[in-house]
Amino acid sequence: MRAASQSWAPQPTSSQAAVSPPWASQPDWATGATQAGGSPYVPDPRFDPAAAAGSAGSPSLFDRRSVVDQVESSPEFARHRLADARRRRRRAVGLYCTAVGLMLLVGGLDVLMRGPGTEWYLACLGVVVLLSKASRDYQRGVFRGAPPFSALTWVVAVLLLLAGLAAMSAPWFAVKNDVDEISRLVDQQVG
Repeated sequence: MRAASQSWAPQPTSSQAAVSPPWASQPDWATGATQAGGSPYVPDPRFDPAAAAGSAGSPSLFDRRSVVDQVESSPEFARHRLADARRRRRRAVGLYCTAVGLMLLVGGLDVLMRGPGTEWYLACLGVVVLLSKASRDYQRGVFRGAPPFSALTWVVAVLLLLAGLAAMSAPWFAVKNDVDEISRLVDQQVG
């Protein structure tokens, strides 16, 4: 148990206790002095990390590098992180090409079948999923350090996407042409 003279706050004198309220002798935290003329506040080194650090030459508790900081600053870690970023970007390219290929395949198949079927709707759902995953992987790869695509690459990607969209819309035009042909034949038979 601590003695009364070793308490955290300085003890007021008998004249201060009679005249001033108990909080008047609390230390001023900005300057380290007490307001009512008591002794200045001295932090306990057991609970104050700045006071416990010792001399100015020794590192304090908060200046030390953690194991994670040491690993992240190694050149081997940087090399592996860049390889992982490029791997993610390659996966994004693969997913994008798969989505465009699926659009071209299903569009061509449905033109041969003279109209969109259930596979057309499933392909649309698959294309949306593949393109969203490709976008996510590309963003993650660039965030982790892979170089972004050039303007020429983006132009080629947009042209491929437009070709896939054209192929996916072709079955609907085939259906429209068939309907127009049927209505023309019916008009000839009736008239």
